[in-house]
Amino acid sequence: MVARNQLAFREARAVSVDSDHLAINERIWAKMQATFRWRLAQLGEGKIEVRSEATLTDIELDYQEENWQELLEFPTRDAPFDDYRSLINLLD
Repeated sequence: MVARNQLAFREARAVSVDSDHLAINERIWAKMQATFRWRLAQLGEGKIEVRSEATLTDIELDYQEENWQELLEFPTRDAPFDDYRSLINLLD
């Protein structure tokens, strides 16, 4: 097992022992909250994103104004189990 440090798992191989895990957790939590608020606002506007390799370019064009540093990273490849692909007719 590989982990940032050994605080949770003693047997883990620590790869970033000297990092400030509290600051890292706070940054991740802030990104989670910002992403949640952003997605909630989209839902309030009736927007549903179907992210896939086929739609990625269009989505990125629509989101050019977004501040990506405040949000969690989004996948760039198709999910292996994605029921939403049927919404945009990507299923064979």
